[in-house]
Amino acid sequence: CVCVWWPCTHACVCCCVCAKGVVSFEHLGNTRERRDEMFEDTRQDDMVQAIVVGVDPGEDALHLSLCAPALSSSDPAVHLGYLEGECPPHPPPKCPVSDDFLRRLESDPGFENPLCVENLKMALGINNIPQPSLLNCIRRADFSEQNYFDSLRKAQRCKWSMDNVATGVQHFKSGENKAAMRYFNHALEIDSSNVEGLVARGALHANSGHYEQALKDFQNALTIKQNHKNARRYLVETQTAYGQELEKKGDLEGAVKCYRHVVLEDPASETASRRLQAILILQERQAAEKEEK
Repeated sequence: CVCVWWPCTHACVCCCVCAKGVVSFEHLGNTRERRDEMFEDTRQDDMVQAIVVGVDPGEDALHLSLCAPALSSSDPAVHLGYLEGECPPHPPPKCPVSDDFLRRLESDPGFENPLCVENLKMALGINNIPQPSLLNCIRRADFSEQNYFDSLRKAQRCKWSMDNVATGVQHFKSGENKAAMRYFNHALEIDSSNVEGLVARGALHANSGHYEQALKDFQNALTIKQNHKNARRYLVETQTAYGQELEKKGDLEGAVKCYRHVVLEDPASETASRRLQAILILQERQAAEKEEK
């Protein structure tokens, strides 16, 4: 057993060393006779106190010394070598106590001054006009609006959002609709004004039969960019498909509403015009039959 003295903490730790190569003793001399002389009176389970002079993490080894000169002048008197009885008590390690910065800051009288920031700016010669940096070499430069934080962050978010849309489109083409929807949603969380993301998610909703959600995405895309061709084309196609589904379910009023929206968006739509005319004729016939009854 070795009672290890750590000079940096002024503390002692008792440990039982039994693994090969874990402990090596320094400053015992260069001859085997000198080492044998130091330990000739020790037996198994005897307690030896030594000072740590080095640590080898690669070999999991402690390098210990039994020589008093290895102790620094700040260390208390420590007996090195064979110990009789148990390891003597030592004080616990002394850890430096750091002051709480926020507590010290809040206790300062200047912290309560509502003009402390302005006074500090005045003392340091800092202008209240927004500057790109506090460094004079940068403040003197003439930067365009595109190089400021807001513009750069907007460009970064747009790029990140478009990357997610591109990945979602790849999953969409591969038939992985859940993964595609996840990427489209993420893209719109990053940039809610991403028109391509709205159109792509609307197309996925339409293919999945969620016509109302698809129409909402297409309409939002056209609100942002009125001349987006794909958004307008998909809106017309989805409105037509939704009208046909409502017509099959017997909701003629809903189908008429859809077909009328299609005709307003695209007067050349033959399918919507034909189905709208047929439903209106059918409704007139049904109304005439009710009057006769």
